[in-house]
Amino acid sequence: MTENDNGANCTGDEEIRNLSDLLVNHIGSDKKIVEVQTSRLTAPGENYGSIMLKLDIGVEGANGGNRQTLHMVAKKIPTLKMIQEIFNIQVTYKKEVAFYMTVVPALHEFQREMGIKDVIDCFAKCYGARISLDIDSDEVDEDAALILENLHTSGYKNVDRLLCFDLSTTRLILKDIANFHATVIALKLKKPEVFQKRVKAFCSDYIPMKDVVQPLLPILRRVLEENEKCKPLASKIRAWGEREDERKSREPFATLAHCDLWVNNMMQKFVEGVPISNKLVDFQIYNYRSAASDVFFFLFSSVQLEVLKRCLDSLLKFYHEHFISVLDMLKCDTSEFGFDAFLEEMKLEAEFEFGHALFFSTLIVQGKKRKSDLTDHSFDPEQMYKDINDTARRRAWYITFECDRRGWLY
Repeated sequence: MTENDNGANCTGDEEIRNLSDLLVNHIGSDKKIVEVQTSRLTAPGENYGSIMLKLDIGVEGANGGNRQTLHMVAKKIPTLKMIQEIFNIQVTYKKEVAFYMTVVPALHEFQREMGIKDVIDCFAKCYGARISLDIDSDEVDEDAALILENLHTSGYKNVDRLLCFDLSTTRLILKDIANFHATVIALKLKKPEVFQKRVKAFCSDYIPMKDVVQPLLPILRRVLEENEKCKPLASKIRAWGEREDERKSREPFATLAHCDLWVNNMMQKFVEGVPISNKLVDFQIYNYRSAASDVFFFLFSSVQLEVLKRCLDSLLKFYHEHFISVLDMLKCDTSEFGFDAFLEEMKLEAEFEFGHALFFSTLIVQGKKRKSDLTDHSFDPEQMYKDINDTARRRAWYITFECDRRGWLY
């Protein structure tokens, strides 16, 4: 056990040194932190790329009055070097800090300048961030910390990834994604210099490690070969990221894409079972990509299979209608953003996103829940194949057959 600068006991990888400095702009110089209670926010096996901590921070005035408790979340880098390398934290952690500290404020400022009162609100509030205690360092180290609002205490929760999203929740999320994509495009069109400096400057490719994803390809092909319709298509399937070097952003639909919109990276607030608000989280691998890349991956990785079968076309139209409405509201020419052009983007993005969605849907979203960490079990292809549930199989068959039917499968 160690003790941080605020007197709170915590284990080594849960320690946040100089927390007061991180939060001074939020709590003010006239208040002080008197207590910090720290615990793990997510269970092992549910979040590999970072350590997520729950912070309950006792704050009071300089004279000991006005005591209050602040509920926050701290995101730290993973402890193991191997995981740091897999997730390329020297790039991805800096990107996430930049997203909350620079990109989001730029979008809000632009919207307000355009007369929008209710600015985009599908992100957690950020209270402070750093990559190191050394202000002159450009290296992310163990003292890196990103402090965000605790969405759980505001009533948000993750839908069980094994259940995926129903129709009403899917529509809520698509509306937020459309707002996000279109606002970035409007900023690009209206204020290109601001866009380049405060948004695009932080975009970079995330290429999955081949030695991690390539061994999984035979497992996915084996699943497809179980189905008579999909069996002839199995040999066409490529590993996620295999052709990333040939992937190019295309105008006019190029925007800031999240690139990882699966069920665990979104949280919703429900009132009597009805979703009323949504938050997007985990902005580590965003990039300058087609808006269709996020739509494709989100729908095929995280929406209930029966919803996809019934409503895929209407959901694509729903997204596009809201996308166009935001561009109109921000006084942009929408003549190049027609629905047929958007469907062509879906087809082009399938080159990369099909493998991405198939991999995630089959092995991650519907993957067996484990109490252990990613590094606590060796790779066993046969056991991984046996662990694939019937829902994952049906989704894999549907995704493959449907994309081939639409001409989206390469």
